[in-house]
Amino acid sequence: MPKDTIDQSFLVFNCEPASADMVTDMDAHEIKRVAEASNIDLARTSLNRVLHGNTAGPKAALADFYKAGAKKPSRRARLPFLRIVLGASSNFFRPDAPEQIGTWDDMRLEAWLDVAMVALKKEFGTDLVHVSLHLDEDTPHLHVLVAPTYLRTPRAVDRRKKDETDAAFAARKAKVAVAPGVRTVGRASHPTLRLAGSFEALRQAFGRAFAALGIHPGYPRTKDDPKPKTTRAWVIEEGARLNARHAELDAAFAEIADLKEAAVLDARAQERVRADRMIAQTVDGLHNQVAHLEKVIATYLRPLKALCAEAAAERGVLRRIRQALGAVPGAQISQVRAALQRAEIQEYQDNPFGQMQLKKDTQTLKTYHAYTAAQQRASIVDDGPALLPQDEPTSQVEPDDDMGPSL
Repeated sequence: MPKDTIDQSFLVFNCEPASADMVTDMDAHEIKRVAEASNIDLARTSLNRVLHGNTAGPKAALADFYKAGAKKPSRRARLPFLRIVLGASSNFFRPDAPEQIGTWDDMRLEAWLDVAMVALKKEFGTDLVHVSLHLDEDTPHLHVLVAPTYLRTPRAVDRRKKDETDAAFAARKAKVAVAPGVRTVGRASHPTLRLAGSFEALRQAFGRAFAALGIHPGYPRTKDDPKPKTTRAWVIEEGARLNARHAELDAAFAEIADLKEAAVLDARAQERVRADRMIAQTVDGLHNQVAHLEKVIATYLRPLKALCAEAAAERGVLRRIRQALGAVPGAQISQVRAALQRAEIQEYQDNPFGQMQLKKDTQTLKTYHAYTAAQQRASIVDDGPALLPQDEPTSQVEPDDDMGPSL
């Protein structure tokens, strides 16, 4: 019996309301094929193709959609679009080796694409904006952008204008009543997609379309399905269960104390040890998670601390410049800072222009160097024996290392 008759293939249908920012994210995912959350094989990216809409991507296709006559959604429309990921189980595309990711049977793929495009155009018509096929990930799938539209009509006339005659009022009401309406994007105003259960109805419709290929529509999550249990909830429930178990054991021990006192005490001790071990393992796991989070936070804070240190050093340099120059315009302080930076890294070309710049910077830094030299001499006098006149340094005095880079 062929393998595809044994293993059931299921429809993949992920549909969500989308904002303009989500359309931008979709556009980036299609154009910038970067392996982040998806397993993207760049060697197969060239096999991807656009099946409907502008080949430049979803945003370009949406721009073409507006140029064709559809009006943009109102500013109050928070999620006016639809993003859909359409696919099928891996055993449909590669029935003989479903575990070999990145492979597919060409005939099955083309048959699936024919059904998919017919179903998409049937369900969304001219509201279908963009459809792209991705073959550089684990299993072939489609990314679909839909801009649901509705006819936006003028508000009904219910008030008479000041000094308006009966005839003019009636004419204005009649004009509004026969207005054809403007095709406008807006999922919340769409005649069917605004209704509760509309996404489930779409899934069922696509399930019927793919039934001819042996693809099951799947079993959607319902509101009655239990929510995933958190670790905290599990610990609480397990503690309550163990406490209840302890209570049952206590009652049993009381009833058979005269007959099996030794055995009951032993069983009780074993149960408590097991409970303590389970709780200890759970607590150890939580401690490990906290330790991991602390390491992650420390990793993120490390570059921030380095930036703070650099900023403190820069503030020290600027403070010394202001002390050396006094009350001068900010532009002059910026010139001195730039000259200091060039002098530090010797950013001078070996040509007349470079020598001219060096001479200019030397003149610009004259006052600053005189100030720092005086500060250096004063520090030496305060911290140690004063230098004799012949011992005074004749070369340029270096600024304090703790206040910024050496100049």
